Amino acid sequence: METIHIEILNIAVDKVKTYQQMTVTYKTPEGKLDSKKIMDFVKPTNVWDALVKANPGDTFTVEREKNAKGYWDWKEIHRQDGTVAAGAPVAGHSYEDKRQKFIIRQSCLAQAVALSRKPTEPDEINYLEEVGEILSLAEEFEKWVLRETV
Repeated sequence: METIHIEILNIAVDKVKTYQQMTVTYKTPEGKLDSKKIMDFVKPTNVWDALVKANPGDTFTVEREKNAKGYWDWKEIHRQDGTVAAGAPVAGHSYEDKRQKFIIRQSCLAQAVALSRKPTEPDEINYLEEVGEILSLAEEFEKWVLRETV
């Protein structure tokens, strides 16, 4: 079992077939950006319950362990008071930093597309008229998530 401290940057919840999937984008005290997918049916449910109520800037202590396939499972989560990371994220041009920014960008785009859907026609998007607006909204979300103030 390993303990990590995280600061929430973004939480996106999507319906997938018969369950919900949450993508949690977070920052460690070292400034590393990472993300974790959590399904609403996975035990223990206290992890889902705690994170579904979380907001950007909230801090948590996570108890995690590697499963048989080598992936980290979050076993317990506890909300913390105060900030986990002091200052701005560590700047860098490593592959991992770029990868995390792409994950954030993808999540922001998915949320912008979700907001562009018409309530009466949930599967239709007027692609030709709205693509510019969708991309602008996604960029706005991305800037907000990656801002340096907490």
